[in-house]
Amino acid sequence: MIEWIKKTDDYVSQLLKNETLLDFTYHNHLHTQRVVKSAKEIISQANFNAEEKLILILAALLHDIGYTRDKENHEEASAIMAIDFLSKEGLDQKIINQVVQTILATKMGVPPTNELEKALCDADSS
Repeated sequence: MIEWIKKTDDYVSQLLKNETLLDFTYHNHLHTQRVVKSAKEIISQANFNAEEKLILILAALLHDIGYTRDKENHEEASAIMAIDFLSKEGLDQKIINQVVQTILATKMGVPPTNELEKALCDADSS
């Protein structure tokens, strides 16, 4: 679990530091770090299993990377980029699908449908 988080954190860190569009002063690496911190706080109070914890942290790390490609549809872009990265890293497809579903729940107007989606939405708005 820690290996996946480390690889993803390194990828996101480099991507957001080097490719974030200049007009985004909020959806940047610092914001992502805050969301991950909030997700970890939620995890500490929740009853998530190890796989759910991994999904939530990966989704928190990857949820805004789409801003580097498409500011209007960044959730969808983040999902596509997450699939590409996590697939190349060899993560199980079931987990990738859940990470993507969780990321897409952060889109404004989309109600979360499960506890992971609720947790990421809460962490994103904290």
